[in-house]
Amino acid sequence: MMEYKPTLLKDNVNVSHEKPIREFVLLFSGITFFLLIAFWSLGLFVDVAVDYISPDLEAVIFSPLEVSMSEHTTSSDRQQAKLQQLVDELRKCSNIAYPLKVNLIKSEDANALALPGGRIVVLSSLLDKVESENGLSFILAHEIAHFKNRDHLRGLGRGIVFTALMAALTGAGSDLTMVFAPVSGFG
Repeated sequence: MMEYKPTLLKDNVNVSHEKPIREFVLLFSGITFFLLIAFWSLGLFVDVAVDYISPDLEAVIFSPLEVSMSEHTTSSDRQQAKLQQLVDELRKCSNIAYPLKVNLIKSEDANALALPGGRIVVLSSLLDKVESENGLSFILAHEIAHFKNRDHLRGLGRGIVFTALMAALTGAGSDLTMVFAPVSGFG
């Protein structure tokens, strides 16, 4: 007669020998590393591609922005002309061959920014805050330097790359993609 002797199974398929936290950390690190490498290499691609975009092509690509800017421009022709004159003089000093256009926009904020297509936007409150023409020239020279280095195109390109990676990761229409879409307004 056989007697029953209870024993443990050597291989139990119901008990995992994997460590889920370790596996999660490993997968998360791998995906994060892949995304960082993808963002870095695509960013390098953007830097190379920016060098091949001529100022004329840039002006054509971003010409719809000119129409949009004209809707918000203030009617102060004297201030606009003075700003344009300063930019023209500073542009010659920085060896930028293509024309830069200044738009003065009425705003409570004091700021200036460089936009693609050779456009410098000056918010009207900046003129109230700056105490001298030298100060204003310094701010405008800073914006002109962005054009010299093509920073506006590099930033826009990297923003598009980041948004594309987020869309690929979370889905094109997800709310998370829209939160991380700094360039969604340029479409």
